[in-house]
Amino acid sequence: MNENHISIWNGGKTDKYYWNQALKEINLEMPFNEEIKPNDVNVQITNTNIKIYHCGVLKLEGMFYEEVDKQECVWSIEDKKNIIIYLEKKRENWWPCVIKGDTEIDTKNIESKKNLTDFDEKTQGQIRKFLLEQRMKNEGIPTPEDLRKQNIINNVLSSKGEPFGR
Repeated sequence: MNENHISIWNGGKTDKYYWNQALKEINLEMPFNEEIKPNDVNVQITNTNIKIYHCGVLKLEGMFYEEVDKQECVWSIEDKKNIIIYLEKKRENWWPCVIKGDTEIDTKNIESKKNLTDFDEKTQGQIRKFLLEQRMKNEGIPTPEDLRKQNIINNVLSSKGEPFGR
């Protein structure tokens, strides 16, 4: 295979293509030993399978590990020798392979970090709040929740007839 344009981070390679993935997408690169032209390539993607023809010859065919959203899948030719395909997964999860029957990776070894910007604004706010509170706890600084609890305890202890008899 030629020098590839995509990394195999959280993915792998087969004898026909390289691939990588995030929770919601897969990038696949299929290198060719000869120059390819857009008119010579036919890429057919459905929600469940893929077929790639070059000059009428079937080069890749298979059923996806899980469904993709075919409306969001696109392909292009890079450096006249590589087909790059973007596949959007229907479900956010890790695939052990792109095409059923191909070599599988161990999804337990996947680096599953997600960028904060991948989350919606509400979730980003909750994550930031959690991280701030964790940092405050680690530094011995009371969190807003700790202060609220302490305020309730102080109010109970300073009230008339408090049950703890100080």
